[in-house]
Order: sequence, then structure tokens, then C-alpha cells
Amino acid sequence: MILILYFVLKKATQMSKYKELDYNKLLFGENYFIYNVINDNNRLLVKIKSRPHICKCPYCGVEASRVSSTYHRILQDTPIHNESTYLDVNVHKYYCLNIDCPHYIFDEVLPFAGAREVRTDALNIFILGVSIFLSNEGASHVLSLLGVNISNKSIQRLYDCLEFKDDPNVEAIGVDDVAIKKGRTYCTAIYDLNDHHLIALLEGRKGTELKKWLKNHKKVRIVARDRDTSYAKVIREVLPNCTQVADRFHLLQDLTDNLSIVLKKKFPKQYS
Repeated sequence: MILILYFVLKKATQMSKYKELDYNKLLFGENYFIYNVINDNNRLLVKIKSRPHICKCPYCGVEASRVSSTYHRILQDTPIHNESTYLDVNVHKYYCLNIDCPHYIFDEVLPFAGAREVRTDALNIFILGVSIFLSNEGASHVLSLLGVNISNKSIQRLYDCLEFKDDPNVEAIGVDDVAIKKGRTYCTAIYDLNDHHLIALLEGRKGTELKKWLKNHKKVRIVARDRDTSYAKVIREVLPNCTQVADRFHLLQDLTDNLSIVLKKKFPKQYS
């Protein structure tokens, strides 16, 4: 009997090493838990249930906990092992207790996705992080290889919804052109030279919109730009006392080009 008890306790100790951990709070918050994950038509479908909890009305801010009904929201999330991943979230509708609120019933506000969004906040950040270095068409193709289903037009709409942190007192900026659709549509990106946050995204790259923008930002003293003469001309015209410098990328490009010329002259056989 003692021997049997020993083996039972030993087995229980071994099993305790592999105790299942609860990462629901870490992933989606304490009020949301995963109850199933299935492979549905070459995509991962993560099923999530919302626990009834105190929720603020997004229209008046009054807290409520009385549930009216539930419904399902399908949200595309960041891919898992390059597999398209979607969340099937069972969420609540609540009765608003504020008699002066124009909305008698409101939808639960999810902490990981905006209202009426089809993608999670994490996925939107992921998409912007990839697309900032590529054209919209190129980003759409690369993202599809990573398991994200999004068109170039949807990427553009995501950019259009961005709110830029403008600063009328900014003194040092960077100016560069950005391809929305390579060979067709371009924009002018303006960023803060100190912390590199995006200040504005202007239509075109001819300098017309940049001229209007600079007229409202007369405190600019330093501009880092590419080698495009259209930007240089506009900056000289609007801010004649402004110092123009080449940005880091184009400085390295100039260095590489000049170094290549020197090496070809010095070692013509090796670089012929």
C-alpha cells in the first residue's frame, strides 16, 4: 500500500512540472479568456469569451453591468507562425443606466480593438511597422507572406486614419518623399528630427504642399532632406535663413558613391 502511494505521489509530482499556465490576462486582459482554437479553412480561429463585468458607456461615461445580449465579432490578429489568425470574440451589449444618455444600449468596448474595427490594435501597429519601409502594394505582398490578409487600399485607409502630432514650434525637421504607389503616387513626409515622430504627411513631392506647411512653421531652423532640388528651392524661398543638411541615408549614399569612384580609379582592373 505504501509502495503504491509512493508511486502515485511521484507521478503527481512529475505532472505538476507541466502545470498549465493561464496567459489570458496577459494576452487579452482579465475579462477575456480563450476557450478554443481551431484550424478553419487554412486560418487559425481563436475563440474568446468576454466575462460580464463593469463597463463604461462610450457615449456618456457612466458605468454599467446589466447585460442586454451578446454577439460575435471577428477580428484579424497578428499571425501565429505565419498563419492567418482571427479572433472570434463573444462580446456583450449593456444597458446604459444614464436616463439622459441618447443610447439605451451600448456595445462593449474591447481593450484590444477599436469600435467597428476589423483588425486588432496590435495588428494595425504590425502593418504600419512593415509598410512604412515599402510602397502599399509591396507591403501588401510582404504581409500576405507573413500571414496577414490586407490590400494596398486598406493600408492606405489605415494611414488616412492616423492622427499626426503636429508642433507649430518645431525647430528641426526631416523631409523625405514616400511612395504610396511606386511610380504613380507619392507623398512628402515631415518628421521631428529630435525624436523622429511623424508630424505631417503631405500630398505630392513637388514642394507645393511643403511650401504651405512651412509658412505655418516659421520657427524651423534646420531641415534634413534628400537631394531633390524641389525641396531645397521651397525651403530657401520660405525660410532663407534655415540650415539645410543631407539626411543620414543620403550622406551614406554619397559616401558610398564617391568611395566607389575612388576605388575604380585606384583599382581599375578589379572594378572594371
